[in-house]
Amino acid sequence: MPTKRDTYRHGDLRRAVLQASIELIESDGLSALSLREVARRVGVTHGAPYHYFPDRAALLRAVADEGFTQLGQTMAAEVSSATEPLAELMACGMGYVRFGIDNPGLFRLMFRPELTGIQPQNAPESFLDSWQILIEAVQHCQAAGYATGIPSTTLATLCWSTVHGLTTLWVDRPLRPADDGVDSDATRGENSQEWDLARDVVGLLNNLIANRLASD
Repeated sequence: MPTKRDTYRHGDLRRAVLQASIELIESDGLSALSLREVARRVGVTHGAPYHYFPDRAALLRAVADEGFTQLGQTMAAEVSSATEPLAELMACGMGYVRFGIDNPGLFRLMFRPELTGIQPQNAPESFLDSWQILIEAVQHCQAAGYATGIPSTTLATLCWSTVHGLTTLWVDRPLRPADDGVDSDATRGENSQEWDLARDVVGLLNNLIANRLASD
């Protein structure tokens, strides 16, 4: 049997460890994540990941940071096709939902500060970048005359709270449409009742914002 390497010949070992960690969380759950198991999956010695992550806590924080990076990328990709401010805000919300349902294990970890150590005072740039995408969408709506009497941070927090709660309900599945009798990953796709419900909820939020013009 060939000896495992202490280096990663196919590229960036740090990124390979992060990717393997995300895949492990999604397939086997957060409790299965360990530096030893990740090293085995990447094909390096058990000590190799420690060059970048001194312990499991450091790895968890880095994985969460990567999650916020991917969240921002998903939101930005959705927003890129929007042609007007309300569509941009809608795209932000649906991008958030899409990321959560595509990466449920990672999504849960990102909002576990007791595991990641991420707090408001030390939020990574990746989190701030995704927040900025939402803030800019809100500001574009306000520049077009929508909800101008509400502070942009307040309005963005309302949007974030709504789509985060919606995504959490979908990911953890405590609730689903009453006539959805199939409990499988197939029901989570864009042709599912849940996706239609998500679009309706985000659309309703947009309508509420659109109907509250500069009346304050």
